[in-house]
Amino acid sequence: CRGGGLDMAAVWRLVRNDSVRSLLVYQVCIGVGFSMHHSTFSMVAADNFNMTAANLGVLQSAGGVLAVLANTLLVGAITRRFAESTTLCAVACVIAACFLYYSSFVHSFHDVLYVYVPLVLASTVMYTVATSAFSKAGSDEPGTAIGIAHASRSFCGLIGPTMGGYLYRFGELRALG
Repeated sequence: CRGGGLDMAAVWRLVRNDSVRSLLVYQVCIGVGFSMHHSTFSMVAADNFNMTAANLGVLQSAGGVLAVLANTLLVGAITRRFAESTTLCAVACVIAACFLYYSSFVHSFHDVLYVYVPLVLASTVMYTVATSAFSKAGSDEPGTAIGIAHASRSFCGLIGPTMGGYLYRFGELRALG
């Protein structure tokens, strides 16, 4: 439909755009990992790190504060200094390193804190910068491009928890991401 509704022609035009498609693949790959991590973290934390519900609550609240600070103070400073593509590559490397460290070296609540801070900061920067990059890559249709970005995150939320739960239950993994 055209006018005030969904314009599927614009969606397909944007998905065929190399920049939008590359961002989409990037975001889905990282997003599925995060979705698996988020959906299984409380089970992993209780089973492997002896974390209580109170510890998890404090950790998630601290993550919210870190995300607000990152979006308020960090994103602008980073994007003024580095290109979006450089930033997205760097935060992907930080996220991968955090998940690797998390799956191999985390054994307690205190260990979780060491990896949680850079993971929250990198993921916050990544999602904000990726949304900006989507809007620029789809400059003719920035609203549709941002819609595609957020739809891809929703898609990750559909498949990641199922994958994560299955892998955690049957794969005997300590950590997912």
